[in-house]
Amino acid sequence: MNKALGRAIAVTTVAAACVAAPLAVPAQAAPAPAGDATVQSCYGDAKPFRIMSGARVPGQGWLFTTSSCSDINIRPTGTKSVRVCFQRTGTCNSWKTAYQNQWNVIATNVLDGAAYAIETQTAGYFDGYRAD
Repeated sequence: MNKALGRAIAVTTVAAACVAAPLAVPAQAAPAPAGDATVQSCYGDAKPFRIMSGARVPGQGWLFTTSSCSDINIRPTGTKSVRVCFQRTGTCNSWKTAYQNQWNVIATNVLDGAAYAIETQTAGYFDGYRAD
């Protein structure tokens, strides 16, 4: 048999075997974009809040961060200027604008169990949801 013809028959035979008996590879779902599950979990644990201008939420005590989120997020019903104050340090971060009906990060990289309060300087009631 001709060497070239022998190689062609061998390649054809191997190719036919691969088509007839494909390798068993487990099906895998496409990876979710990074952070999607964390974001859903964080916002899924959101709690409502309501305060008056110039006041802290809650008025009678401190809020505490959870392991659900690494940041403090709010979704206010109106655009307001807010800041976060921390019990342990006795300091507040800078004022930020929290925009109406969207999630806003108002403090980043906060430890689990940190006691904090939200302050606003805008007139009127301040309602919304917090995820911390």
